[in-house]
Amino acid sequence: MLTVHRLSFEYPGVRALREVSCTLPEEAITALVGPNGSGKSTLLRCLVGLAAPFSGDILFQGRSILDDPRPYHAHLGYLADDFGLYDDLSVTRCLTLAAMRHRVAPESIPQMVEEVIELLGLHPHCHTLAGQLSRGWRQRVGIAQAIIHRPRLLFLDEPASGLDPESRISLAEVLRTLHGRGMTLLVSSHILAELDAYSHFMMVLRDGRFLGMEQLHSPAMVAQPRTLRLRLSTPYPSLLELLRQHGVEATLDPPGLEATGSFEGSAEAQASLLKKLVVAGAPISALWEEKSNMQSVYLSRFAATGGAKS
Repeated sequence: MLTVHRLSFEYPGVRALREVSCTLPEEAITALVGPNGSGKSTLLRCLVGLAAPFSGDILFQGRSILDDPRPYHAHLGYLADDFGLYDDLSVTRCLTLAAMRHRVAPESIPQMVEEVIELLGLHPHCHTLAGQLSRGWRQRVGIAQAIIHRPRLLFLDEPASGLDPESRISLAEVLRTLHGRGMTLLVSSHILAELDAYSHFMMVLRDGRFLGMEQLHSPAMVAQPRTLRLRLSTPYPSLLELLRQHGVEATLDPPGLEATGSFEGSAEAQASLLKKLVVAGAPISALWEEKSNMQSVYLSRFAATGGAKS
């Protein structure tokens, strides 16, 4: 859907982006991560047309957005870090104004305002002035403004900054809901823990350079191989062969008390596997699914060398 080709951007005396090339995964939530000053916000501003790149191109559905961005903007929502609210307007009027800015047909505005109020749970505050809302509620209104015209793309710049823990959990639920409706999201943050709960891909920038893209989870509800880890109370020499008989290829860690293997079955199949191992006499003290999180992927792939490992 969206492709960036050798994009460069300069502030006076500073090269903020250096020939960035990447493709945004469609109908997925992609985390845009990197240290402070890595170029995340600059890239977002270029992607939404608020900053003109020094060189390079941005293609939406195969067509450049730089010469004529208006058709592209009809498919785009953007939440800046300040949320872009009018403090002296009620929530409903903020949303109505946002719909007018996006050229929503006048007869459709009331229905679409009600739709995003329902989606974001804004009914308790629909008549409250935006300036009187907490940061968490202001953020929800900002997202509602960004999606009032039903865009296919939504870009969010540091959306969880300054939010309390409950508001961050609420944000994750909102983003998962939007993805479930077929939206493609790009979320910028330098705090990996905030992104881990809902991101499918991780896009990494450092010093204005694109370091790589990693898939973390499948955006679709499909079965994927999972990594199982098994711990023994005492060594059991025939463990690997026993696992192989049940379709699990595993490796044994020294001194022979822990094994790791790939497993494609359901939770019920995992329970059945555990029962069979116990019945066979394996002295199992624990069996669990080992999940890789964004921080571990980032540290192993990007942090140690400053670039992606081959």
